[in-house]
Amino acid sequence: MGQSTKPQKSTKNNRNINSSKKHQQIPRKKNSKGPPTIHLPTRITTYTTPPRNWPSSLPYLSTSHLDPSLTASQHALIHPTTLPTEPSPYAIPTVVTYTPSTNPLVIITPIADASHPAYTQHGLFTTRALAAGTHILDYTGLLHSCPLPSCSTSDYDLAFLSRDASLAIDGQSMGSEARFINDYHGVREEGPNAVFEEYFVKVKGKGGKEIWEARMGVWVKPGLEAGIGKGEEILLSYGRGYWRARGLGDGESQDETVSEIEAGARNEHEG
Repeated sequence: MGQSTKPQKSTKNNRNINSSKKHQQIPRKKNSKGPPTIHLPTRITTYTTPPRNWPSSLPYLSTSHLDPSLTASQHALIHPTTLPTEPSPYAIPTVVTYTPSTNPLVIITPIADASHPAYTQHGLFTTRALAAGTHILDYTGLLHSCPLPSCSTSDYDLAFLSRDASLAIDGQSMGSEARFINDYHGVREEGPNAVFEEYFVKVKGKGGKEIWEARMGVWVKPGLEAGIGKGEEILLSYGRGYWRARGLGDGESQDETVSEIEAGARNEHEG
């Protein structure tokens, strides 16, 4: 992602992503008593070709790379034989389609606005208007166990599944376009226009058998009346835990201060 980056969600319908070793998570609100807050497509298409402006030094991942150290129980959470019942999961029952092309919804773009906290780096922008609740892309990276030394140092580590799973997705050294999504502070006064939400989709496993796969998706923020317009930057809330872990305040109530700190705390961004 373009800023000093690792996304974190603090809203009640999304995971709390924290760069500290605790990797605190906020359970998603159950959706069993009403319609989901996101719009589940009838099928998911996974794009496998790196996009324009992708750093040549980084592996591009259409799906997360599973670390060899993962335990059998962790594998069972990522690829369950049956879906969990609590909370009621978002699930797309049709088999995912893979295509050797780039994601047509997004483009990685250099930030040319000097007032932007990620100036001279990159951000992720839309190529067309997207309605509220739309699936944009998946957050991919090294899917690994926590705690690990990288859990407290990587700005791209995203807590995944339940707290007891001790899993995280790290997009620092590999991943997808989602690693370029910036925090909304200093960019969009109205707040984030996108959210993280886990979901399950069917894939073909060994021998062509259909199995479930847990993924972390980026979605247009539900309830966002105008959605995200064509050419607009996709923005998340990294959450209070992200800023506090770095001694940068809470990031939610001190926008001006955080924006100033962000400018001085940017990572050297690949590409």
